[in-house]
Amino acid sequence: MTSALQTRTFLFTDIEGSTKLWEAYPEAMRVALARHDSLLREVIAAHRGHVFKTIGDAFCAAFNTPIEAAEAAQDAQQALASEVWPNPVVIKVRMAIHTGSVEVRDNDYFGPPVNRVARLLATAHGQQVLLSSGTHGLLTTPLTLDDLGIYHLKDISQPEHVFLLRYPSCPASFPPLRTQTVMIHNQPQQLSAFVGREKEIEEWRAMIGEKTRRLFTLTSFGGLGKTRTALRIGEELVRTFPDGVWWCDLEQATTTNEAIDRLALALHLTIQPSSSIKEQLFRHLKTHDSLLILDNVEQVSGGPLLIRDLLTETQNLVCLVTSRRTLELRGEVVLELPPLSERESLDLFVRRASEGRPDFSLTNENRTEVRELCRRLEGVPLAIELAATRIVGMSLGQILQRLSERFRLLQTRSQELNERQRALRGAIDWSYNLLSDDDRMVLAQLSVFVGGFTLEEAEEVCEAFDVFESVLELRKHSFFRLEPETQRFVMLDSIREYAQEKLEQSPDQGGATRSRHAQSYLALSRARIAQVRTPTEVQALTELQRGEGNLQAAYDWAQRTQQRDLAAEFCWILGVLRQRQGFSRSAVERIEAGLAALGPSSPLVLKGRLLLERAGLHYDFNEPEACATYADQALTLFIALGDERGQAQAENLWGQACVLQRDFLQATTHFTHAQRLFTQLGDQIGVAIALNNHALALRRDTAPQGLAARREQAEQLLTEALQLRRALEDRRGLAETLNNLGVLAFEQERYAISWDYYREALTFELELHNRRGIGVTLANLGEVAALLDQPEQGVRLLIAAVQILEEAASPHASGVAGMLAAQRDEAGWSPEQVTHAQNELQNLTLPSRCGWALQESE
Repeated sequence: MTSALQTRTFLFTDIEGSTKLWEAYPEAMRVALARHDSLLREVIAAHRGHVFKTIGDAFCAAFNTPIEAAEAAQDAQQALASEVWPNPVVIKVRMAIHTGSVEVRDNDYFGPPVNRVARLLATAHGQQVLLSSGTHGLLTTPLTLDDLGIYHLKDISQPEHVFLLRYPSCPASFPPLRTQTVMIHNQPQQLSAFVGREKEIEEWRAMIGEKTRRLFTLTSFGGLGKTRTALRIGEELVRTFPDGVWWCDLEQATTTNEAIDRLALALHLTIQPSSSIKEQLFRHLKTHDSLLILDNVEQVSGGPLLIRDLLTETQNLVCLVTSRRTLELRGEVVLELPPLSERESLDLFVRRASEGRPDFSLTNENRTEVRELCRRLEGVPLAIELAATRIVGMSLGQILQRLSERFRLLQTRSQELNERQRALRGAIDWSYNLLSDDDRMVLAQLSVFVGGFTLEEAEEVCEAFDVFESVLELRKHSFFRLEPETQRFVMLDSIREYAQEKLEQSPDQGGATRSRHAQSYLALSRARIAQVRTPTEVQALTELQRGEGNLQAAYDWAQRTQQRDLAAEFCWILGVLRQRQGFSRSAVERIEAGLAALGPSSPLVLKGRLLLERAGLHYDFNEPEACATYADQALTLFIALGDERGQAQAENLWGQACVLQRDFLQATTHFTHAQRLFTQLGDQIGVAIALNNHALALRRDTAPQGLAARREQAEQLLTEALQLRRALEDRRGLAETLNNLGVLAFEQERYAISWDYYREALTFELELHNRRGIGVTLANLGEVAALLDQPEQGVRLLIAAVQILEEAASPHASGVAGMLAAQRDEAGWSPEQVTHAQNELQNLTLPSRCGWALQESE
């Protein structure tokens, strides 16, 4: 006797009504049974199965794989259907298939899988082949299967998800399965595959399955897939709720009574005239351990109170509600559905597009366009699916071009969808029509914000009876989501465009709202720019960056309405921000636009600020003549205005231009003048700037005579500037001075000291998210690494530097690329290895890229 645990797929069969046939036609049955046995044994053997037991006319066969068992059953039914049986006998065989691990003893099988397949067979009818979920999940070859749902099997504790195998001669329909209990879910079958949401579904399935909390509201704006997600969660939880998972669509219900009627229908209640439907519904659910999925609750008047009563009057009922608005009931757990990720969006678009055009697939040639399309559709499943339907008659490029008319583009005439799902506008209309007049007015005014807003900003810009309450109400209706880390509300572009249309219907209100928005952001920006080179610079620039969309929107409005000075100042603000982020070319575009916007009567101070910023950008691009020209214009203007701080800044920039021209004597004169003015003003930040740049002039003067003395003096000035900047907590200044000290040490061949200076500078550049500064510092570190016998690390540092500088469109990128090519060859890296590394870095954050580059070589 041997005993072992093995995984097998079992095919059990028996003849339907064989006892009656034997009683009525014994002679014909002897002939028929012999032929039946022969056919089954031949087919089972042909598919590498073996019959391990027969009980009367019942066969018990085992197979090594599920597909062998399924194909054997399919072929057997075909053979049985084709056979000419002795009149008047007609043999109809029922079959069941299940896979599991069993114990093997004396060529027989024992264990729960054998019991389960026998019970599954007992529910079948003649000519049916039933598959368990255990077998269905292991099939790798496509077969035609019908999902029959979830059933309780006699004496089996866990319910079974049953599938019907279709074969060519299979009857079109069968009576209900022979189960003692009815199907325990009523979820509609979906015609298309569910895509994405793995993380959310796993998390929420676990929360609901614990049964410690009983009310969950799955909320989001229209088109994000609440219904499909809820159905998916329900599928995952069928085995968790003994009395079933029940789905009820309340879209057409507007009153509590209509909702109760639909619930009773969904639960298959037989209504008696003796009591109200509500009483019978509550009595039916009172002790049920069920999950009730209530879809589209938001428009049901009194819906939250009905759900409260359902939970109060029952013991084990759990409710999963989908709604565009939270219910605000005690104990409610809100599950907010986010937009799809980029990967999920791409997957959904490709799947739906290929349904309409089977030849469509994601390729290297179209990947960029598909990614851009999904980005602009913001991960909204409805928008993505509607766009995918257009692939039948439009190219990707044409779809992208027409996204400016998104409400016209994103619609379909498909009768399969309900009216509000046939167009993106319809999905928004559904929610908009549920709002009060005040809330609609506030939503329209909030459309002036681009990229998000805070509650305080909304109150400052919007005008209504109670802006605070309206914003919170709109949030409850899912018109925007809250970013917890920033406490900013973010609206999808599609909703914002819809709300803008409403705002434009009242031109006076629209103009007044945009004016308040522009003035609000102007005041905010002035305050934040004043914090540059202070201990709060990182926070200030972060706030400006978060508001960049609003700054651009305010500029666009000022430009459209020909408010030239306002437009010019917003250009200056945007230029300063982009330069501080390390995007110099983008900064140039904004400063040039600001200078062009100025008129004859524009404030001279504003013109001076733009000139200073333009001079600094010319310095960044190593263009000394233009830098000197703009610095000279700014100096002349500030002298006329008597603005000593402006004069000091212009002198400093003129000195930097002289350094580029290698006119070090003149540079020293300008830096000395700048330092004197800054000192008179008590501007310690300015003093540190002048000291740092004076040292830069001394360091770059490489004339042999007096070289050592100049380097010594440069180090003294840099040390003094560093001390000032540490005291002032000027991170930008610290990064500049540490980099200059690193260069000075490098030129003196003190490579380890140089490395330490650069490494500390990088920490400050990372805090500031200054791409240009990060790229330059990484390049400096790469150059030092090679001289410290770390060629591998040097290459990694230069790879990261080139990529970051190219993203910032920095003029330094080409020079660093040349350094990379030289060091790559020296370290033995192939061009393919460099390309692979660049691809690896593509989607990493700036800190992660630096971490990758700074790893020790292996």
